[in-house]
Amino acid sequence: MEAWNRLWNDPTVENANKRFIVDHKIYLEPAFARVAIHPVVQEIVRRVIGDFQLAGYAVVATPRNGERAMLLHEVPFHVDHCVYSDVPEETARDTFVCVWVNFETMAMENGPFVLAVGTDKWNIGWNFFKDGKRPNLKVSDMKWPATFNVGPAGTTAVYSGKTWHSASTNASDIVRKGLNMNFVPRHPIDTLRRNPFDLCALSEANYATLEKLIGIPDYLIRRETQFAETPMKRAY
Repeated sequence: MEAWNRLWNDPTVENANKRFIVDHKIYLEPAFARVAIHPVVQEIVRRVIGDFQLAGYAVVATPRNGERAMLLHEVPFHVDHCVYSDVPEETARDTFVCVWVNFETMAMENGPFVLAVGTDKWNIGWNFFKDGKRPNLKVSDMKWPATFNVGPAGTTAVYSGKTWHSASTNASDIVRKGLNMNFVPRHPIDTLRRNPFDLCALSEANYATLEKLIGIPDYLIRRETQFAETPMKRAY
């Protein structure tokens, strides 16, 4: 929480009315690196995608963005596979995994993460929609066991790029706090896309600093020069 507060109160980090902080200063915080290499985190990622590398993380910093907690039938489910792959979900041979750790108690009014557990087995993505509109079906019709990730500090959601999921409305006056980490297969087949908001865009010096904080050889995806030349400095 000390690391989270340093970023939130840093005037050079844009965070007002945002959901996540991706400023490269997040990679200089030892506390976040320790979460990214926690043995439990490593084990759950390995169970989902096998041998892996850390692609990047974002600091969850979501202020109040609604007047009431989201109801189940209102959840705008989507998939994120395309963030790291250009191959459609139904034919992609691999995907990434995200681990979302809550730093404080998460109740319904705080905007918990929502998972449609088991939907990664369906291999369906945006092609499930027709004419750009969501199908006129309820979650109960699809028999998806949707789960709101509520619980005490440390409660964690784990989902693959093919899992239907969503954030929900933060109707409280408490900023939602946490760390959202993305991991990709160490030897990707179809999950080959890299992004300027990931650690591959770090400067050489900051990348070296993160390597020391992580302390595990080859744990990070490699730097990408085309991104590193214009590093991200803003939140999104």
